[in-house]
Amino acid sequence: MDQIGLKTFNGGEQIIIKPLLTDLYNSFTYEFWVKPYAEHKIDEESLTGGSGLIGKNYIVAPGHGQLDNQAGIGISIGRNGVSIYEHTAFHLPATLVHPVLIDGWTHIGVVYDEKTPYLFINGNFIKKGLTSTMNILYASGIFGGFAYGYFKGEICNLRVWSYARTETEIKAGMNGKIVENEYGLYINEYFEIMDNTSDVLFMFGHYRQDLEYLLFPVANSLVKKGLSVSMLIENKYSPNLSMLSSEVNIIYLDQFKDKFNISQRANEYYQVLLKNTELHPFYKTYSVAIDRSYSTILLNIIRPKCIYGIHFVTAPGCINAIKSLYIQPKVVLIQHGVLMYNSIAHDYNGADLVFLWGDWDKRLLNQMDNAPPNIVIGNPKIEQIRKDVFGKNKILSKKKETGNTKLKILYIFAYSPKMDQVRKENERMFIEGISQIRNIEVIFKLHPGSPPDYLQEYLLKGIIRPEQILKFDNIIDLIEQANIVVGDYSTAIYEAAALNKPVIKICHSIIEEKLLKFHYVKTPQELIIVIKKLQDDPQYFNEYMEKQDEYLNDLFYKIDGSSDRIADYIHNQLIKNI
Repeated sequence: MDQIGLKTFNGGEQIIIKPLLTDLYNSFTYEFWVKPYAEHKIDEESLTGGSGLIGKNYIVAPGHGQLDNQAGIGISIGRNGVSIYEHTAFHLPATLVHPVLIDGWTHIGVVYDEKTPYLFINGNFIKKGLTSTMNILYASGIFGGFAYGYFKGEICNLRVWSYARTETEIKAGMNGKIVENEYGLYINEYFEIMDNTSDVLFMFGHYRQDLEYLLFPVANSLVKKGLSVSMLIENKYSPNLSMLSSEVNIIYLDQFKDKFNISQRANEYYQVLLKNTELHPFYKTYSVAIDRSYSTILLNIIRPKCIYGIHFVTAPGCINAIKSLYIQPKVVLIQHGVLMYNSIAHDYNGADLVFLWGDWDKRLLNQMDNAPPNIVIGNPKIEQIRKDVFGKNKILSKKKETGNTKLKILYIFAYSPKMDQVRKENERMFIEGISQIRNIEVIFKLHPGSPPDYLQEYLLKGIIRPEQILKFDNIIDLIEQANIVVGDYSTAIYEAAALNKPVIKICHSIIEEKLLKFHYVKTPQELIIVIKKLQDDPQYFNEYMEKQDEYLNDLFYKIDGSSDRIADYIHNQLIKNI
């Protein structure tokens, strides 16, 4: 036995990492070599009571559960045996007691597997304890004891693992030095959290297939710089996966959930949420429990220095898991959509830094409440889209297309419940306008998250045909096929402009003109005039496209090179030990 991280406790010292290791619950493992100097009181095993209040030598002080149905575990070791306790309000019983003589250096393994304690001595399984009735049982992170009993003796080679270790694993590792970054190792022999195993973890927070363009190119740039990158993938069938470098560590969410029995963990945590009377109803959902459960285990395994993603508005459980970490990774979020002109709230809660597309967005974000630190850096999504389109030798001309074929107009929907009334007014205005224009072909591209009743009233009245409505088709293909692209506040409007398509914004009259970008119309009559002039007047078309380029330059900071700039920034911050 190498006495690594040897520490002597004289009955009053503590090493405090965290009272409760809230990212380790129900299943985890403690291992250490110990030589106690004193005996402790032997209790009866029970699931109730407070036998752990007196006469204890707590080498692991039992943290106090945050709620009545949560508890922290404690381990007391004396020359006469080992006892394991759980602690919450008016509750400190011994759930496993094993009297045994310990008169020299002895290896102890305490394994919790789904709230049941198991004791191993010198690598051998000794005893199974009582299964806790608590909903959640946390590992505790105070070593040396507390007011109900301090440890006297020596300890070394302390390790805490984020999962239930097997007898084979305990025997194999008890006499050797653990290799850094070993799977599941949470605390090492020096009473410190292990070094991070991955430089950057990519988490969507909010997933849509088109948002992969905001993450994948940056991941590729980071691995080229020699950084270790892990990517949580929610859609293993996405065609964009072929874009990712083979050096990116891909973690498929559905497989991860199955491997770590996330549904059972989430069910337990969901019951805790339901009983929390102080929690807002938005956070008392099963989806929050799912996000919190898988994120907790994932972060324990990957231990990233930096998390890069979209936002966590629809996944607050992920932010909760991140905040529970002892070593906090830097959370960097990328702007994913249009900042709402009339909102005082933003989508970037939990972010240490936000990457923005342009100065226009920076001005809007900084006017909002509690705006996080932010820098203007570019738009990797539009950069990648342009590369894909231009790489197919389909460089889109800014010249007006001529001929007698029908004019193809693409109307792109956004989706936000906060803007639903405005959206309805905008679509009404658009449909009223185009109904007065002949020889046109109109396609309505719905947002993937839009409700099924969009445009139903127009279908029932026969104003729109079902084949005109598309929802999951590739938006870039539709933009390429269109002559004119129309929309209200969808980010695809900007992508169309970047691909040299004339763009018209439909805007409700309540929107202030100073907050508008690109050519906009506010009445059906204005829409008719602009479409006809784009169709019939080459000089107007050219001037229109020149003005559109000016809008693009104001909105976006140097589209080309966006992914590399983001990767450079993250890389430089990691070098500085963020």
